[in-house]
Amino acid sequence: MEEKTTIRVRLLVESKPIQGVTVSFLPQGINLEVEDDADFEVVTDVNGIAEFQPKKANLYLISARHITANSKPTGPSNIYYSTSLTLRVANRAIGDVTTKLKNGSKGD
Repeated sequence: MEEKTTIRVRLLVESKPIQGVTVSFLPQGINLEVEDDADFEVVTDVNGIAEFQPKKANLYLISARHITANSKPTGPSNIYYSTSLTLRVANRAIGDVTTKLKNGSKGD
C-alpha cells in the first residue's frame, strides 16, 4: 500500500456490520496523546466501515474494541471483542521500485 492511499476496514460482529466503533490507525513510534485523537482514530459508519488516509509511509497498527451486553441469562454481563492487524504503508508502489531496478537504476 502506498502513502496517501485510503485504507478501508470493515468491522463485523456475528457477520453483521457494527456502527459507532472507534478504529485506531497508529503509525509505529506514535502514542495517542488523548483518548479521542482525530488524527489517528475514525468511527465506523452504518456499514461498519472506517477509512483513513496515512500522511506518510510507516508500519501502522490498526485496532478496534467493542463491548456488548450479554443477552444470555448466564455468563458474564458483557462480551468484549477486539481485533488488530499491522499494515506497511510504502513511499511509493512496489511496481515503481521494481521497474527502476530492472532498468539498472539504484533508486532514490
